[in-house]
Amino acid sequence: MIRFLLLTLFFLLLSCDRSDGPVSTSNSCLSDLDAYRTSIDDSFAVDDYPLSEEQKATFVGLDYFPPSEEYCIPASFSAANATETFDMPTYNEEPLPFKEYGVFKFHVDGVDYSLTAYQRMDLPEEKRQWALVPFKDQTNGRNTYGGGRYLEIKFPINKQTLIDFNRASNPWCAYDAKYTCPIPPLKNWLSLQIEAGEKNFGITNSESV
Repeated sequence: MIRFLLLTLFFLLLSCDRSDGPVSTSNSCLSDLDAYRTSIDDSFAVDDYPLSEEQKATFVGLDYFPPSEEYCIPASFSAANATETFDMPTYNEEPLPFKEYGVFKFHVDGVDYSLTAYQRMDLPEEKRQWALVPFKDQTNGRNTYGGGRYLEIKFPINKQTLIDFNRASNPWCAYDAKYTCPIPPLKNWLSLQIEAGEKNFGITNSESV
C-alpha cells in the first residue's frame, strides 16, 4: 500500500511538471550573446549590405548596451488565429506583406505589457521561419534609433518563453534610408526604457524618424 501511494505521488508530481516546452534561463539567455554580436559585426564589416563601402572603411563594430539579465524577460506567447495577410507600412512608403503571428505578454514592475509578432509573407517558406517584433520604447531618439528597433525570434516559439531585449537590433534603414523598414505599430510602443540591445548607429541617426 505504501509503495502504491509513493508511485502515485511520483506520477502526480511528474504530470504537474509538464509544459509546452523548456523555459530558458537568464544565464542561457546571455551565454552566447558575445559570440552573437561578434558574428554580426564580422558580417557587417565584409558583406555588401547593410553598410556602404564608405561606412565599412571606418566600421569598428556596432554599439550596444551592456548585457543585462534584467532584460531577459519571461513571457507567455499566444499564437494568433488565422489572419489575413496585410501590407505593413514602412518608412520609405513601400509596404511589405505580413501576417500577425501571435502576442507576447509579460510584466515589468507589476505592469502588464504586450508585443505583437508578425511573419513576413513575401519570402520563401524556408526563409521565413522566424517572427518579427518591431517595437518602440522610451530610449528612441536619444541613445537608440528614433524609428524603433526589432526582435527576430526563431520558430518554434514556446507558450512560456523569454523575450531577450539584449538582441534588439536596428532596422537597416538606421544605416541607410534606401532600405525598406516596417514601422512599429502603435500597439508595440512600450512606455518603458529598454536599455538593452543595439544603440544608435552614428551621429547622423541620433534624431527621431
